[in-house]
Amino acid sequence: MGAKRKALDEADIARSYLAGEGPTSIGRRYGVSDQTVRNRLRERGVQLRPAAGGMVAALLARFGTAGLAENTLDDLVHDVASSEASQVNNGGLTAQIPFLLRQLGFEAAIAAIEEAG
Repeated sequence: MGAKRKALDEADIARSYLAGEGPTSIGRRYGVSDQTVRNRLRERGVQLRPAAGGMVAALLARFGTAGLAENTLDDLVHDVASSEASQVNNGGLTAQIPFLLRQLGFEAAIAAIEEAG
């Protein structure tokens, strides 16, 4: 007999994925593998993104040979990061703490929060 299927909040998994969170991160929250997350998303009819490595390789192939200078994207990256920081900060602690956990990991987030406080 097969393994018992773990009950998961599949609607939350889909919302998180569609908001940009990756299968590995979602899987960690639910205590399942990234493959389980992808399987559940497919079952719900969610279109999966290409793996991050594949997307990076595709953009490097497209733009890396276009003669872009190393600093061409500096302003764009700054603007996108600044916009994300504003959105996170506007969400208060309930947005800031998950952001810090994703960026730093548990122990480093604790240390950074204690240092900031």
